[in-house]
Amino acid sequence: MKPTSFFKKHSTSKGKDWQLSEALLETITHVKLPFTSKNYYAFCDKYLEEDAHEALFVDEEEKYFREIATEYDTLRYLYYFQMQFPDSTTFCDIGCGIGNVVLYAAKMGFDAFGYEINTLLKLLHKKLKLDIEYADILKSDISRLKEADVIYIYRPINDPRLMNKLFSLVHKHSKKDVTIFYNYPHSRSVRGFQTILLGPYDDIIALVKL
Repeated sequence: MKPTSFFKKHSTSKGKDWQLSEALLETITHVKLPFTSKNYYAFCDKYLEEDAHEALFVDEEEKYFREIATEYDTLRYLYYFQMQFPDSTTFCDIGCGIGNVVLYAAKMGFDAFGYEINTLLKLLHKKLKLDIEYADILKSDISRLKEADVIYIYRPINDPRLMNKLFSLVHKHSKKDVTIFYNYPHSRSVRGFQTILLGPYDDIIALVKL
């Protein structure tokens, strides 16, 4: 079964969007991750507590920036998806920051890599043995994105127009059945993708390429 079929099978129509059934959302809420929240947040605190710039990167135009860390519960969506599609194992985090999601996606069983613009994080990524491409994804060769079965995006650009450009590039360079988990979306409606609401709020959605 393809990811698109999975979402349609377990979703109900809500206007132009789809929404996961309450039963499935309840199941995902109780997914047991292969690491504890204490372990995950301890890692984030270790590399964020002394220097916020390890997580927060703002250029002169205040265009690029990072939030502190993805919530532990958000990772349940990724792990549930990985369990349903064990052959869909290649994961990419666009704007990966310190690499917390890349690292823990690997612990979930994904073959994980990321894109990051902040080259000051190279030493940390090397220490953690993470597979990271350093690039401004709006201007660089992102042909490797074709490898990804799952893409994670946590609000890497502080500009709705440029976010739309990013999604256009992702649509162009990603494979047919790619699924994107998009945290803190600037818009629910993204051209070229079907939107699936993953909860009662708009803080995280899934986008399936049309």
